[in-house]
Amino acid sequence: MPVKAKCGLIHWAIPANPDLSFIEIEIGKINDLIHPGEHGTTFGGNPLACAVGSKVMEIVADDAFLDAVNRKAGLLRQKLEGLVASHPDVFDAVRGSGLMLGLKCKVPNTDVVKAGYGEQILTVPAADNVIRLLPPLTITEDEIALVTDFLREQRPPEYDESVVEAPSEDKEELSEEDYDERYDDAVALVTQQGQASISMIQRKLRVGYNRAARMIEAMEKQGIVGPSDGVRPREVFRRTEE
Repeated sequence: MPVKAKCGLIHWAIPANPDLSFIEIEIGKINDLIHPGEHGTTFGGNPLACAVGSKVMEIVADDAFLDAVNRKAGLLRQKLEGLVASHPDVFDAVRGSGLMLGLKCKVPNTDVVKAGYGEQILTVPAADNVIRLLPPLTITEDEIALVTDFLREQRPPEYDESVVEAPSEDKEELSEEDYDERYDDAVALVTQQGQASISMIQRKLRVGYNRAARMIEAMEKQGIVGPSDGVRPREVFRRTEE
């Protein structure tokens, strides 16, 4: 048996089976209270909402549109990764996938969000000190550049100059113990080959292991080769000009 209760102008009738529940409304009386244009609903099935929904699905189903979305998502991520690399004191990492991305911050994320308001850029603070970047699928490449340029300008970039520094030209003088009569031949060999290893010097110059190892160590002191990297050949900083 349904349980009925009267509340104002609306009669609720709730059957025992919830799958069959319904609402009885006195339409005529409601129309006297609510006039056209005075009430709206996000999910209402009105003609405009249906037309817009149908058009959106038509556009999104187009392969060319989705290809463009993927291309712009890759561009946005590339620029954000560049921000993390050039501003390691501000940003820590890029989160998410596609166009649903976030930047984990090292500074308070709310500071970045507030700074964006002045540039009409809306971001959302999220958990774990992240700012969310949720652009529409129709974002343009110019708009992506606008947002990433804004984030970049919040602080000058700080690059690790050590990765591009040339080896010091100041050579450490070799002692008599370090110098070997085949040392110059060994230097010429590694600069020509572009790599250095003890076994290569042994094989090419026909010298013993200990002797080859001492020559490699002498080259490292003089900044000709880099330090040992396990089983990989050492990096050579000086190359013979061809």
